[in-house]
Amino acid sequence: YTNDVNGILKHGYFRPSTFVADFGSTTETLTLSPPATYLGAQFTLGQTFTSSGQATFTYGGLGTFPLSYSAASTPAAFETLTLSAGTFRALRVDYSLRIFGSIGATFVDITGQGSDWAVEGLGSVKSTSTSTEGTSIESHNQFLTASSLLDTTPEAFSLPPVLNAAPSAQVTSSAITMQGI
Repeated sequence: YTNDVNGILKHGYFRPSTFVADFGSTTETLTLSPPATYLGAQFTLGQTFTSSGQATFTYGGLGTFPLSYSAASTPAAFETLTLSAGTFRALRVDYSLRIFGSIGATFVDITGQGSDWAVEGLGSVKSTSTSTEGTSIESHNQFLTASSLLDTTPEAFSLPPVLNAAPSAQVTSSAITMQGI
């Protein structure tokens, strides 16, 4: 994801291990071009953002496969979530993503839908999704845990006093090393 004057854009994903039939486990990268609009810079609840373009899959050891995509996302509601990492006021965004096209002689049509719960300053704290390809259905759930939160509070430190300094004089304190973050 990126966040700029255009809103929040989804560029794709990377999976370090995915199973490919008749091949085995490998890496998977999906790149969306142009990126899909996840949320516009200004939005109202219930407003739908649509995107389309090229979806490029890259599988380690197998190659790169350009397909097409269409996506839609809708900020649905503000909700209070209680997870092991804490209680959060989150924006639920419902989305769908369809990736389709041909890889050689095989037509591919993958449809995914789900919801993300985003918290200001943290990003996604919960995500649920289901995808279908033909008759195959795959579901994923991800949650923020306390161990995945960054520690942003440094350990306490103190500076020795500067004695006999003239009022309003600029003085340089001793150097410190920030620790604990």
